[in-house]
Amino acid sequence: SLFPYQSTASVADSILRFKLPTSQKYAVESFGPKAMPMVAKVESGSELYFMNVCGGFIVNLTGTEKIKSIQFTGYDETGNKAKVSGEFTVNMKYEEVPEIQVTGNGNTNVTLNCGDGVQLSEETSTSFHIALPPATYHGFSLVITTTEGKRMMKESEKELTITRANLTNAAAFAFEENFFGFDLSA
Repeated sequence: SLFPYQSTASVADSILRFKLPTSQKYAVESFGPKAMPMVAKVESGSELYFMNVCGGFIVNLTGTEKIKSIQFTGYDETGNKAKVSGEFTVNMKYEEVPEIQVTGNGNTNVTLNCGDGVQLSEETSTSFHIALPPATYHGFSLVITTTEGKRMMKESEKELTITRANLTNAAAFAFEENFFGFDLSA
């Protein structure tokens, strides 16, 4: 079983196919609806024990702007963009915990959509939760966009380890508009 339900999810030969959304919706101090999938298999009788298949990355921001979106891109050990959304599978014959695998149809970014915008504060950081596939990312970048169209790109070359069912907090930082000589949407 998959929660939340996806009409496009399927199981064949004990392999569950489902999608991690490329666009996740912002929720205060949590993950948006359908962002953090869980799977369960019948263990004994008819009880289902659901387990998360993703982990969480929390971006903590301060400032005076109103945030419209945050786009995450992670990199693998070869420096290529890692697949962080799109089509994934879980072998439902797992022993202890479910492990997800990306299919060839994965996407290399995920965007947290903040709707009409989330107002930052200079005094207290605001947390933005992004569900990600468990992996060790060898660097990552964030493109943060305000409701006024200002952009900030934040890059890190540090390893970021996302583990299933756990939250990883980024150190708080202030939004500061910056410009780059390339298309940030690519």
